Amino acid sequence: MVKVEKVSGDAQTGVAGSPLPTQLVVRATDMYGNPVSGATVTWQVTVGSGSVTPATSTTDALGLARTTWSVGGGVNGLSGAATGAPPVTFTAVAPTLVSGLLSTNTTWTLSKSPYRMIGKVQLASGATLTIEPGVTVDGQGNDLEFWGSVRAVGTAESRIHLNGVRLRSEASFEDRSTVLIAYSDVAGGALGIGGGISDLDVSHSLIKGIGAMSVTASSAARRIEDNVFRDGTGVELMSVAPTRFDVYIQRNVFINTGGIRAGFFAGSSLPKAYIRNNSFYDQTTDFAISVSSAAAEATVVENNSFWSTNRVALRTEIGVLGSNRDFRVNAQNNFWNTTDEAVIQSMIYDRNDDPAGAGYVDYQPFLAASHRETPVRGSP
Repeated sequence: MVKVEKVSGDAQTGVAGSPLPTQLVVRATDMYGNPVSGATVTWQVTVGSGSVTPATSTTDALGLARTTWSVGGGVNGLSGAATGAPPVTFTAVAPTLVSGLLSTNTTWTLSKSPYRMIGKVQLASGATLTIEPGVTVDGQGNDLEFWGSVRAVGTAESRIHLNGVRLRSEASFEDRSTVLIAYSDVAGGALGIGGGISDLDVSHSLIKGIGAMSVTASSAARRIEDNVFRDGTGVELMSVAPTRFDVYIQRNVFINTGGIRAGFFAGSSLPKAYIRNNSFYDQTTDFAISVSSAAAEATVVENNSFWSTNRVALRTEIGVLGSNRDFRVNAQNNFWNTTDEAVIQSMIYDRNDDPAGAGYVDYQPFLAASHRETPVRGSP
């Protein structure tokens, strides 16, 4: 019986439509491990749109047979088999290269994943970019500027991976742009909705190492829920115009991050920012939540868990839109990982700590245990 084994050429990365840099080589041996010459090896593409040349080859005196594989975009598979022997399989990846303007509805499909941005990608107004479950996008630090809508919705079993993608909204009210991210792992790059006007919904995702997620809360409802933020990533709520829709930041876990800054909201008659049922661990800036004078009346801080008792959890600051130093932040019904009020007060930085500072934090009553709907460390 002839046995076929792989020698070289497996797990390569290439360019779609071009030959891989290394030929595929297999060895045919007999039952005693001796090379078999003159055996016919048939090569067949099993995954992807590539091709092989030749499709059949004959083993030489050393039992070796070779072919050249030109791969299609995405993940590719190929089998090599000799008569009567089980086949061996090879895999290769050819990233789909993307850049330039997307002027119509576009789908980045799993079959052509991974995608590699080799320059700036721009999404026109009225167009939607859909990223299928399981897709990986390697942004290489390039911008994905959008006037249209971005939908990156994976599943619990098939998550989307956005690596080094700098998502930036350039939309206006007329563009009716939306950003929907779910069951995705976002690492590096940026997620800045502050450059334009876009509805934002981020859920069940891991947001890691992107710096502050900038959100301009003046256009449409924003929901940032059930995520894990890690390693420097925080949320900055900013608005250069009066807020028009509520913002919900709920049931997230922040680990080793900069926390949440509520900036330019104004007026209790306007919609609110609800910061509820979040867990904060080891915040890296001087706050887990910071509320400005302009934002105070429109911000609800409740049912959060502040686990790091040796750091400032809640800070007040003067807002750009006003200089009122007597405002009060409603931060009742939060868990401070302690019932010792002296420790809780040490976790608050307000005008009681600096007479030249801004505002006061109303923290009583407080929770004696973490709220049942507030998550702890874990995966989104």
